[in-house]
Amino acid sequence: ELGFETSMFSDRFGIDFTYFHDKSKDAILSRSVAPSTGFGSQNQYFNSGLITKQGIELGLKGQIVNNRDYSWDVGFTVGTHSSKINKLNGVDTTIDLGSASHRIGYAPFDWFSYKVLSADYDPTTRRAINAMCDNGVGQPTPCLNASGGVIAPKVYLGHSIPTAEGAFTTTVRFLRNFSLYAMADYATGYKRLDNNLRIRCQIFYTCAEYLEPEKTDPRQLLQMQTNGSLRDFVINDAKYVKLREVSLSYDVPTQFAAKAGAKNAGFTVSARNLHTWSPYTGLDPESEFVSGTPVNVDQAHMPQLASVVFTIRLGY
Repeated sequence: ELGFETSMFSDRFGIDFTYFHDKSKDAILSRSVAPSTGFGSQNQYFNSGLITKQGIELGLKGQIVNNRDYSWDVGFTVGTHSSKINKLNGVDTTIDLGSASHRIGYAPFDWFSYKVLSADYDPTTRRAINAMCDNGVGQPTPCLNASGGVIAPKVYLGHSIPTAEGAFTTTVRFLRNFSLYAMADYATGYKRLDNNLRIRCQIFYTCAEYLEPEKTDPRQLLQMQTNGSLRDFVINDAKYVKLREVSLSYDVPTQFAAKAGAKNAGFTVSARNLHTWSPYTGLDPESEFVSGTPVNVDQAHMPQLASVVFTIRLGY
């Protein structure tokens, strides 16, 4: 790990930069337990092999305006992360976890599943037919055999954890004693498994697509009408930008704070989790299924609640 931190122009501008590179031998990963053990629904953690990780952390801060009665500060942070499995212990090159896998050359818990490239809609049967899947190099191959079993290979669909995260902050001070603060944060470069969508459409069959299949993308309809093995339509982009907080603060003049026996005092009204911009199909790209599943699965969760907080500060 190496980096630097510096400020300039009388501390009105600053940079904080870090680069890291890590090599983990006998890194701990997860794998499914053989059903013959009697614990087939559990995961086993084991010393897997060699994993390398690297990324950067960058922070920028600046004071755009600096005056006795008003000022404007801004800040920006970004962190990137990439990892790769270089070696798995034993002769394995892949450890299949269902919709995710540990594969040499990829990050741990990356998404690997069957990818439907095309299908046709039969108006007579109201079903999707002629399913073609990715053969692993972007070319079409039949998804299913004559009995309905999947014969296509699993292909890479994306990362299960963000590859970049960061935040933007700004503070405006005005009328000497008032401050308006806002923060938005973001994450990108990953996908989540929307298990609520899978349950509604592949288990309970309550999706609108069953009522109006002619208006549905045949590739998606095909997956809903199979036994659930084909499910790339539920592994979706989960990047987001969130307006995490907006707050207004007032610093009480010292002569008034002294009347309460305090050296300083202030009030803050904060509103949090105000809005989310995301293409994700679920309710909240940050919610997490608490089953102990090590991959990014979303099920049976409500979005984070918006809240308003009033704070009084007294310093003695």
